[in-house]
Amino acid sequence: MPPAVPPESPGRPPARDMVWIPGGSHPMGSNDHYPEEAPAHTAAVEGFWMDRAPVTNAQFQAFVKATGHVTVAERPADPAAYPEAQPELLAPSSIVFVPPHGPSARGIPIAGGSTCLVPTGAIPRGLAVRSRGGSAIRWCT
Repeated sequence: MPPAVPPESPGRPPARDMVWIPGGSHPMGSNDHYPEEAPAHTAAVEGFWMDRAPVTNAQFQAFVKATGHVTVAERPADPAAYPEAQPELLAPSSIVFVPPHGPSARGIPIAGGSTCLVPTGAIPRGLAVRSRGGSAIRWCT
């Protein structure tokens, strides 16, 4: 069992208009679907600061340029962490949220070879629409 994380913030926000998101634990993965989702396990997330408003592509690009941050989407996944995964699924990639062309979505495409500096279809003042794992957490902390 992961250690309990206090729900109160650790102090003043690092920037204005940020709120504290307390940590906790949740079930992650599945033993019943795709091999790369196994094994099901409990994952813990530490608390973090998050902007009250959505982040634009231009804001995220400025953050990356200022800090030199390399997003999770730009790094290959560790094969040891996903021993049953097909090698081509471990390549750097991210999900792209695309509006459906009908009454229901058909899935979320994975875009390989992308970077946070050149997201497909990026609009500088549009909301950041690409994500993969820890990049969102690193942006928020």
